[in-house]
Amino acid sequence: MRDCRACAAEAPKLTIRPDTPLMAGSAVKYGDQELYREYPLTGVPDRAAFLCDWPYAARRYNGSGPLSYNYQSRILRNLGDLSVEAN
Repeated sequence: MRDCRACAAEAPKLTIRPDTPLMAGSAVKYGDQELYREYPLTGVPDRAAFLCDWPYAARRYNGSGPLSYNYQSRILRNLGDLSVEAN
């Protein structure tokens, strides 16, 4: 877990708003879902900056589709919060 926290601490941070696309070029936005209405999400480590694919696996754990992206962003934000607390 320490390596994951280190990656989260080093990753660029994102702010996710309701109008943020799920991924570049996507017509589907984070705010298009019936759950997870807490916006903006600030300090979310950019999943693309991780050298491994566990953020993808965490997203897929919650299924597929738009809700899984919101789930993933919350996991990454919580991990980022752990990084701050650990320092």
